[in-house]
Amino acid sequence: MTVLKYKEFQGSVSFEDGTLVLQILHIDDLIVAECNCASKVEQTFQELVDDYLETCAATGKEPCKSFRGSFNVRVDPHLHKEAAMSATAERVSLNAWVESAMRERLNQTKLTQEMTRLFATRYVARLRIGPSHARTEPFKTPDYERSFHREIERAIQKRATVN
Repeated sequence: MTVLKYKEFQGSVSFEDGTLVLQILHIDDLIVAECNCASKVEQTFQELVDDYLETCAATGKEPCKSFRGSFNVRVDPHLHKEAAMSATAERVSLNAWVESAMRERLNQTKLTQEMTRLFATRYVARLRIGPSHARTEPFKTPDYERSFHREIERAIQKRATVN
């Protein structure tokens, strides 16, 4: 399954009976579309979401699924035991421990995406310098290193203040 993102929605793409099937995820309705051309998948998904939003507006329905904050999780019994013991050792409930673990993982994912964006930006900047300057190794200059580390620190601080 391939995951798509448009506006505040995620969608899935699967291949069934020779056709690409798109579905909007995390909503109360079942909204699907078919697509015969892989190059049209993103456009078709965007049109599907836009049409869904228009329909919701016309009918006065809230488009996004409301999440209650409660869900069942099935895990290996040994992992369950380790998590429960760790929660007890930290003097928190298992629910609080799992919530903290989820937040930590989501923050890590966001930070990884931000670092990837920063590294990609730096790589593109280096390519733009051109071959005549490439011999000077601009990435190894002290000014560059300080600037780069400042950007990383700002990104980390920004993530810390958001949470």
